[in-house]
Parts: sequence; C-alpha cells; structure tokens
Amino acid sequence: MELIANDICAIISDYQNEVGVQLTPQNVLDWVSQFEENDQEFILTEFLHLLNNGIYISRSKAKKLLYENIASLARQWGYSDITNFLKETSFLNIQRAGKSQPELIALLRELILELGYIEFNEGIETGFKNFIYVDDILATGNTIYNDISAFLAQTISDDIKFVDLLLANKIRISVSVFCVQSWGMANTRWRLMKTFSDSIKSKILFRWNYEIQNHPSFQNQVYNHIYPQLPQPKEVTVYLASLTAERHGNIAFRGANKPAVESFFSSSANRIKFENIILLKGLQIIEKINKTPNPGLRPLGFISPSYKTLGLGTLFFTWRNIPNNCPLVFWWRVTGHEFVGLFPVKGRGE
Repeated sequence: MELIANDICAIISDYQNEVGVQLTPQNVLDWVSQFEENDQEFILTEFLHLLNNGIYISRSKAKKLLYENIASLARQWGYSDITNFLKETSFLNIQRAGKSQPELIALLRELILELGYIEFNEGIETGFKNFIYVDDILATGNTIYNDISAFLAQTISDDIKFVDLLLANKIRISVSVFCVQSWGMANTRWRLMKTFSDSIKSKILFRWNYEIQNHPSFQNQVYNHIYPQLPQPKEVTVYLASLTAERHGNIAFRGANKPAVESFFSSSANRIKFENIILLKGLQIIEKINKTPNPGLRPLGFISPSYKTLGLGTLFFTWRNIPNNCPLVFWWRVTGHEFVGLFPVKGRGE
C-alpha cells in the first residue's frame, strides 16, 4: 500500500501548503487505517483511480485554468488581445473573507502581473463593460445565486440597477468556476430566472472546466460522485427514515443501471463497493457526534436540510480547501473524535 500512498500523495501534495500543511504518504496510510483492514488497499487503489480522473486541482493547474478561461472568454467576447479585455473588465470580489473567491482573485492578479499585463480591476463599479465572478465550485449553487442576485439588484443611479444594464446588453457577466454540478447549475439558473426574468438565462455566461453530472432527472448522467444504490444495510435505511426532511426522498439512492456505462470508477462493481464503504463510515461518524448534528450534515456531506437524502457526495478537491458537501470521510476532523479525515479543512472542525 505504500506505493499507492506515494502515488496519491504525489497528486495532492500541495494541499494547503500555503498555510503550513504538508500531506505525506504516512498521512494517507494513517487515514486509510481507520477503515476495515480488508478494505484498505481497495480504498487507496480506487481513490487513486478517481484522482487520475482529474478531481484534484493543484495550485499550478489552477493558474493555468484561470488564464485559459480568461483568454477564451476574451475571444468569445470579441477581443483581439488580453490588454483591451482587461481594461474593460472588473473581477467581482464579493465573497466574504475565508471563502474561495478572494484567494482566486489574488491568484489571478498574481498571474496577470507575471504575464506582464498591468491592468487588473476588481470590485463593483460602473464604467466597466464586463464583470467576471470566479469561484472554485458551483455545487448547490446557493453562494453563487446569492452573490450574483445581490450584485444585479444593486441600484446604480435613478433607479437603474445592474440587472437593467445586463438585460439591455450594456454590460456582460460571466461566472467562471473550476467545477460545476449539473443539478446545482440547473437550480441556479432557474432561481435567477424566477428572481429577475426568463431572459436572464441567456445573459449570464457560465463557464467551467470539470462537470459533475448528478442531476437526478437528466438523461445519460455520468454520476461522477458518491451516489449509492439499494440494497443497503438496515442502519442506512433506518437513518434515512429518521430524517425529518421531506423533499427528494425518491432519489436518495441511485437507480438501477445508472449510469448506463461506468466511465468514472474502475468498474461498476468497484463503484458499488467504494460507495458503500464511504457511506457506512460516514454514518458511523454521524452516530458518534455527541451533540445534535446540523440538520444538513449527512454521511456523504452537507445538503439542504429539506432533502431526505444521504448527502451530495461531491468528489472534487482543490489545493486550497475541499467543499463541505464532500463525504465526511475526506474532511471530518474534530478534536477528540476518533476519525480524522484525509484533508484538513478551513472553517470546519479544528
């Protein structure tokens, strides 16, 4: 297992280096030792397979993707060079401190200066033609919906709001993320349409580099996340039945023959085995919490408290942090608790 741990660590080794974290192969081995002995090598082998599918974004890869996204957007909006594009563009920096956006803005500013460009604008000001909102992931979409709707609703002058300029084609807006979840993307677009206008759907350009296809109603989804099937042990069904949530209980488990072709896990059988291991360990973590858990906390990560499901099951990590809707086994880390997740996280647990 040491060789597999080395390969895993080679991929995730820059995780939170900027705040002093140094993940080692021993950290990987210590993490997997918390699972049943007979499952440990399988877990590492399958997790390495998933990492090789591109679910981890290193800092160097993030810089590359940020520039590629900006350059592509400039071309799409008709600019022949980046300099003129930057002069007419402001990068929205409207998330609170500690969230992804301020760090991504800082990284993007660093990149722009490294490339020799002197123009970099950020904030909410009139006079710019383009506004870009960057983030690492659109999962449920709540953060992006709240931020974009608040920006659009701001009054500029004489009862003119940013949304009026957008609908009149006087400004352009793009949301650029590394990862998007198809379910959250659909919900975000729908909520923006309901808040403003149906035509807003074609006015905000969403861009992403990696897609988690998890919409329960869309056809031919890859389901490249943790989404267990039935049958399940009694403790899982009893736990699910105990939730007071009322929505989406009919999609708590992945349907038969979904996906039609397995292209994310190493095989259909290994998907089932890996998902069940992650789910049961997450349930054990939930059961050991001494106080009443947050109603949105589930074995497979946070989700809306109104959803009668096991969690969002996100499998996507970046060098700076991982989403709280990833399964608990990857990030749960509380003083005195017997389980320690692989990735230290900001603002959760310790």
